[in-house]
Amino acid sequence: MLDADCQQIDVEQLFSLGVSSKAEKGHGIGLHLVKEIVERYQGSIEAENGTQNGAQFAVFIPKEGI
Repeated sequence: MLDADCQQIDVEQLFSLGVSSKAEKGHGIGLHLVKEIVERYQGSIEAENGTQNGAQFAVFIPKEGI
């Protein structure tokens, strides 16, 4: 995955606890929690670079897992 400056981003680091954007204040737990929930239900997460507004994430959870 590439950031806005076309630099490679470590996707696993995005889902690590405590990682947050420099532009946004927060605790950096959102994506980590999403990853934990999705893994628990054997789903998947897809990420796509946005042109101006950052990345877009899609979360898929199978109906059977709920």
